[in-house]
Amino acid sequence: MRNLGRKTGAVRRSLIARVLGRQTPVPCAPAPLAALGTNGNDLARSFMLFSLHPPLNQIYKRMSRSVDSPIPLLLSGEAGTGKEVLARVIHSAGRFRHTPFTVIPCAVTAEEELELALFTAAGVAGMTHSPAGHQSAEAAVTLFLKHVEASSPALQQRLIRLLQEKSVTHPLTRETRRLALRVFASSRKFLDQEVAAGNFRRDLFYRLTITTHVLPPLRERKEDIPHFVHHFATRYAARLNEPAATFSAPALAALEEYHWPGNIRECQRVVWQSLWQRTPKARVVDKITWETVENPVGAPDLAEGAGAGGNGNLPGDDLLPPAASPAISASRIQAHQPQFV
Repeated sequence: MRNLGRKTGAVRRSLIARVLGRQTPVPCAPAPLAALGTNGNDLARSFMLFSLHPPLNQIYKRMSRSVDSPIPLLLSGEAGTGKEVLARVIHSAGRFRHTPFTVIPCAVTAEEELELALFTAAGVAGMTHSPAGHQSAEAAVTLFLKHVEASSPALQQRLIRLLQEKSVTHPLTRETRRLALRVFASSRKFLDQEVAAGNFRRDLFYRLTITTHVLPPLRERKEDIPHFVHHFATRYAARLNEPAATFSAPALAALEEYHWPGNIRECQRVVWQSLWQRTPKARVVDKITWETVENPVGAPDLAEGAGAGGNGNLPGDDLLPPAASPAISASRIQAHQPQFV
């Protein structure tokens, strides 16, 4: 059984890597998704790799080189385009998958919190082994800098020193640990423009932008909307233990005509709210529920194990559960974990 588990994991990683390197658009999603396993987390992650948008498939093809590479990777794009999901896919598909994936929400993280998070991650990683099998004194850690454009000047300075020294010191005990560091970063702005405006350090920009990819917004890849609708409707039905509903042709047309300022994250919200507002047990959704500030729409709490007394959070937290990252400041980090994509 243990060997079978290893083989299954190897097949799953191979499929993810092959999808990242696809040169041609893929057909409808359900069959390829099923090949990656029945785990909802695997399905959610792999779904981000399926696109009928040719430019995005070219990005995936180029990105396949990052699966086993320690070179820094920057993913840029509007909020909700799936930058963190894609970073986690790349992390889990290659030889770095056993290293801690440590998320740093740069907008709210002080340099001391960065030190503590990496120090803890290094302790979790323990001793790594070189390809020759010799033990190394460096702890392998994958660092994801979320919204790196929002880093404070002090945090930017500490990141530069971290990338140079590849070591981290506990802020209280002053114990130092060496790191075999792999860095991913995401940005909602173009960093070269932030450098020109004086908001981002040029030397840090040079270190983070060796490999860069810009993810297109959903309004530029509307051919993928039916697949996202199918995926979100399937997840909704699974959470409520009911047959999956479909969306009528006019409803899909309305979704495809919308400009989606919130991108994939907003798409899930609209799909789930439309399912919630439809006639009970109806198998086809004919009307799209658009929420506005003037017309708020209630949504069920579908969190795992939630009962009638749920907290009212928008559903979708299971699409990509937070990785087992060391806590920086638990309340601050939890607020910035991915909820949708």
